Amino acid sequence: MKLVCYNVHKCMDEFRRITLFQIIKYLKSLDADVICLQEVLYYQFNIIKLLLKMDGIFGLHVHNKKMKFGICILSKEKIIERSHVLLTSKKEQRGLVSIYTKNEVIINTHLGLDSKEREIQISEIIDFAKNKGEKVIICGDFNEKNINLSSYKDVAKLLCEDIKPTFNKWRIDYIFCTKKIKPKSYQVDEVFYSDHFPIIMDI
Repeated sequence: MKLVCYNVHKCMDEFRRITLFQIIKYLKSLDADVICLQEVLYYQFNIIKLLLKMDGIFGLHVHNKKMKFGICILSKEKIIERSHVLLTSKKEQRGLVSIYTKNEVIINTHLGLDSKEREIQISEIIDFAKNKGEKVIICGDFNEKNINLSSYKDVAKLLCEDIKPTFNKWRIDYIFCTKKIKPKSYQVDEVFYSDHFPIIMDI
Protein backbone atom coordinates (compact mmCIF):
# COMPACT_ATOMS: atom_id res chain seq x y z
CA MET A 1 0.00 0.00 0.00
CA LYS A 2 1.18 3.49 -0.86
CA LEU A 3 -0.02 6.34 1.38
CA VAL A 4 0.43 10.07 0.73
CA CYS A 5 0.02 12.74 3.43
CA TYR A 6 -0.05 16.33 2.18
CA ASN A 7 -1.06 19.74 3.54
CA VAL A 8 -2.19 21.36 0.29
CA HIS A 9 -2.63 24.92 1.71
CA LYS A 10 -6.03 25.35 -0.01
CA CYS A 11 -4.28 24.29 -3.23
CA MET A 12 -2.05 27.36 -3.30
CA ASP A 13 1.73 27.60 -3.40
CA GLU A 14 3.79 29.80 -1.05
CA PHE A 15 3.12 32.79 -3.35
CA ARG A 16 -0.66 32.12 -3.14
CA ARG A 17 -0.91 31.01 -6.77
CA ILE A 18 -3.67 28.45 -7.39
CA THR A 19 -2.22 24.97 -7.96
CA LEU A 20 -5.29 22.71 -7.82
CA PHE A 21 -4.80 21.04 -11.18
CA GLN A 22 -1.02 20.72 -10.73
CA ILE A 23 -1.72 18.93 -7.44
CA ILE A 24 -4.27 16.64 -9.11
CA LYS A 25 -1.78 15.78 -11.88
CA TYR A 26 0.93 15.16 -9.29
CA LEU A 27 -1.29 12.94 -7.11
CA LYS A 28 -2.39 10.99 -10.17
CA SER A 29 1.27 10.35 -11.07
CA LEU A 30 1.90 8.85 -7.62
CA ASP A 31 -0.86 6.27 -8.07
CA ALA A 32 -1.34 6.08 -4.30
CA ASP A 33 -3.81 3.75 -2.63
CA VAL A 34 -4.67 6.27 0.10
CA ILE A 35 -4.29 10.06 0.09
CA CYS A 36 -4.62 12.12 3.28
CA LEU A 37 -4.95 15.88 2.73
CA GLN A 38 -5.07 18.80 5.14
CA GLU A 39 -6.16 22.41 4.50
CA VAL A 40 -8.42 21.44 1.61
CA LEU A 41 -11.56 23.27 0.52
CA TYR A 42 -14.72 21.22 0.09
CA TYR A 43 -15.10 22.00 -3.62
CA GLN A 44 -11.44 21.03 -4.14
CA PHE A 45 -12.04 17.71 -2.38
CA ASN A 46 -14.94 16.97 -4.73
CA ILE A 47 -12.89 17.80 -7.86
CA ILE A 48 -9.87 15.77 -6.69
CA LYS A 49 -12.09 12.82 -5.76
CA LEU A 50 -13.87 12.94 -9.13
CA LEU A 51 -10.76 13.26 -11.30
CA LEU A 52 -8.76 10.64 -9.40
CA LYS A 53 -11.80 8.32 -9.31
CA MET A 54 -11.39 7.56 -5.61
CA ASP A 55 -13.75 7.05 -2.71
CA GLY A 56 -13.42 9.60 0.07
CA ILE A 57 -14.43 11.27 3.31
CA PHE A 58 -14.28 15.00 4.03
CA GLY A 59 -14.12 16.46 7.54
CA LEU A 60 -15.58 19.98 7.66
CA HIS A 61 -13.82 22.18 10.22
CA VAL A 62 -14.45 25.76 9.07
CA HIS A 63 -17.72 26.82 7.49
CA ASN A 64 -18.38 30.50 6.85
CA LYS A 65 -19.57 32.74 4.03
CA LYS A 66 -16.19 32.53 2.30
CA MET A 67 -15.37 28.82 2.46
CA LYS A 68 -15.95 25.23 3.55
CA PHE A 69 -12.59 24.02 4.74
CA GLY A 70 -11.11 20.93 6.39
CA ILE A 71 -9.30 17.60 5.89
CA CYS A 72 -10.00 14.48 3.87
CA ILE A 73 -8.99 10.92 3.05
CA LEU A 74 -9.23 9.49 -0.47
CA SER A 75 -9.03 5.75 -1.14
CA LYS A 76 -8.72 3.59 -4.25
CA GLU A 77 -10.69 0.85 -2.54
CA LYS A 78 -14.25 1.29 -1.39
CA ILE A 79 -14.19 2.60 2.17
CA ILE A 80 -15.77 0.03 4.50
CA GLU A 81 -16.39 2.42 7.38
CA ARG A 82 -15.60 6.09 8.00
CA SER A 83 -15.55 8.52 10.92
CA HIS A 84 -15.17 12.25 11.51
CA VAL A 85 -14.40 13.53 15.02
CA LEU A 86 -13.97 17.14 16.14
CA LEU A 87 -11.06 17.73 18.52
CA THR A 88 -10.97 20.20 21.42
CA SER A 89 -10.00 23.53 19.81
CA LYS A 90 -9.31 27.02 21.15
CA LYS A 91 -9.64 28.98 17.91
CA GLU A 92 -9.98 27.37 14.49
CA GLN A 93 -11.77 24.04 14.79
CA ARG A 94 -9.58 20.97 14.31
CA GLY A 95 -10.42 17.29 14.01
CA LEU A 96 -9.67 13.89 12.54
CA VAL A 97 -11.11 11.70 9.82
CA SER A 98 -10.58 7.95 9.67
CA ILE A 99 -11.29 5.09 7.31
CA TYR A 100 -11.36 1.33 7.75
CA THR A 101 -9.90 -0.58 4.80
CA LYS A 102 -9.55 -4.36 4.50
CA ASN A 103 -6.30 -4.37 6.45
CA GLU A 104 -5.73 -1.04 8.24
CA VAL A 105 -7.34 1.82 10.07
CA ILE A 106 -6.06 5.14 8.72
CA ILE A 107 -6.43 8.38 10.67
CA ASN A 108 -5.73 11.83 9.20
CA THR A 109 -5.52 14.96 11.35
CA HIS A 110 -4.48 18.62 11.44
CA LEU A 111 -3.61 19.96 14.89
CA GLY A 112 -3.90 23.49 16.30
CA LEU A 113 -1.30 26.23 16.67
CA ASP A 114 -1.21 26.30 20.50
CA SER A 115 1.05 23.78 22.29
CA LYS A 116 -1.38 23.03 25.15
CA GLU A 117 -4.19 22.65 22.63
CA ARG A 118 -2.08 20.12 20.70
CA GLU A 119 -1.40 18.10 23.85
CA ILE A 120 -5.14 17.69 24.39
CA GLN A 121 -5.74 16.92 20.71
CA ILE A 122 -3.01 14.25 20.63
CA SER A 123 -4.51 12.63 23.72
CA GLU A 124 -7.94 12.60 22.05
CA ILE A 125 -6.49 11.04 18.87
CA ILE A 126 -4.74 8.28 20.84
CA ASP A 127 -7.97 7.59 22.77
CA PHE A 128 -9.89 7.41 19.48
CA ALA A 129 -7.36 4.94 18.04
CA LYS A 130 -7.60 2.57 21.02
CA ASN A 131 -9.28 -0.75 20.28
CA LYS A 132 -9.19 -0.09 16.53
CA GLY A 133 -7.09 -3.19 15.89
CA GLU A 134 -3.40 -3.95 15.56
CA LYS A 135 -2.82 -2.09 12.27
CA VAL A 136 -3.36 1.64 12.71
CA ILE A 137 -1.78 4.53 10.79
CA ILE A 138 -2.00 8.10 12.11
CA CYS A 139 -0.79 10.91 9.87
CA GLY A 140 -1.19 14.61 9.28
CA ASP A 141 0.08 18.10 9.97
CA PHE A 142 0.90 18.22 13.69
CA ASN A 143 2.20 21.82 13.66
CA GLU A 144 5.08 20.86 15.96
CA LYS A 145 8.63 19.52 15.80
CA ASN A 146 9.77 16.39 17.65
CA ILE A 147 6.37 14.84 18.21
CA ASN A 148 6.28 11.52 20.07
CA LEU A 149 3.04 9.60 19.77
CA SER A 150 2.87 7.13 22.65
CA SER A 151 3.62 3.57 21.47
CA TYR A 152 3.38 4.42 17.75
CA LYS A 153 6.42 4.24 15.48
CA ASP A 154 7.48 7.45 13.72
CA VAL A 155 8.03 6.14 10.19
CA ALA A 156 10.54 8.87 9.24
CA LYS A 157 12.70 8.05 12.28
CA LEU A 158 12.31 4.32 11.76
CA LEU A 159 13.70 4.61 8.22
CA CYS A 160 16.31 7.30 9.09
CA GLU A 161 14.60 10.02 7.04
CA ASP A 162 13.70 12.36 9.90
CA ILE A 163 16.17 15.15 9.04
CA LYS A 164 14.17 16.14 5.97
CA PRO A 165 11.87 19.15 6.56
CA THR A 166 8.25 19.18 5.42
CA PHE A 167 7.50 22.88 6.08
CA ASN A 168 10.19 25.57 5.78
CA LYS A 169 13.13 24.19 7.83
CA TRP A 170 11.03 21.95 10.09
CA ARG A 171 9.47 18.52 10.05
CA ILE A 172 5.91 19.03 11.30
CA ASP A 173 4.08 16.52 9.07
CA TYR A 174 4.21 12.91 10.26
CA ILE A 175 3.19 9.33 9.59
CA PHE A 176 2.94 7.10 12.67
CA CYS A 177 2.02 3.42 12.72
CA THR A 178 1.56 0.52 15.12
CA LYS A 179 4.14 -2.25 15.48
CA LYS A 180 2.26 -4.69 13.23
CA ILE A 181 2.73 -2.39 10.21
CA LYS A 182 6.07 -2.77 8.40
CA PRO A 183 6.95 0.36 6.37
CA LYS A 184 9.14 -0.35 3.34
CA SER A 185 9.94 3.24 2.36
CA TYR A 186 9.35 6.86 3.35
CA GLN A 187 10.14 10.01 1.41
CA VAL A 188 9.58 13.75 1.49
CA ASP A 189 8.86 14.88 -2.06
CA GLU A 190 10.13 18.39 -2.84
CA VAL A 191 7.31 19.68 -5.02
CA PHE A 192 6.27 23.31 -4.74
CA TYR A 193 2.48 23.23 -5.15
CA SER A 194 1.84 24.14 -1.50
CA ASP A 195 3.75 25.66 1.42
CA HIS A 196 4.31 22.08 2.67
CA PHE A 197 5.98 19.09 1.03
CA PRO A 198 4.05 15.81 0.75
CA ILE A 199 5.27 12.71 2.59
CA ILE A 200 4.91 9.25 1.05
CA MET A 201 5.03 5.82 2.69
CA ASP A 202 4.97 2.33 1.19
CA ILE A 203 4.11 -0.68 3.34
